[in-house]
Amino acid sequence: MYYSKGIVTRQAHVDIPEGLFEEEFARDGFFGRTSHLYRTNPPTGWTNIEGALRPEAMNVLALPGLEKEDYIEGRIPFLYNDDVEERNLALPGLEKEDYIEGRIPF
Repeated sequence: MYYSKGIVTRQAHVDIPEGLFEEEFARDGFFGRTSHLYRTNPPTGWTNIEGALRPEAMNVLALPGLEKEDYIEGRIPFLYNDDVEERNLALPGLEKEDYIEGRIPF
């Protein structure tokens, strides 16, 4: 069932009317039912973020370990603290283009 009121788009994420900001809500990430809200102000209202919690984009293709021939040896931690550790995904024999194009065999 669809319900709309006010100015909306015909398709999510496309042709958002001037002066509106889209916000998407879902229970299962990008799957299942979703709701799209259109606001006259950005949902966060952030203009500047400073300090340790500032978002940062990472170039995962530049992480160390992708060039290793051994799967285990290539798994090098890149995000970590005292409680958790995130290691990169090293798959010997794949070129960087395979990672970019999503040609990862699993």
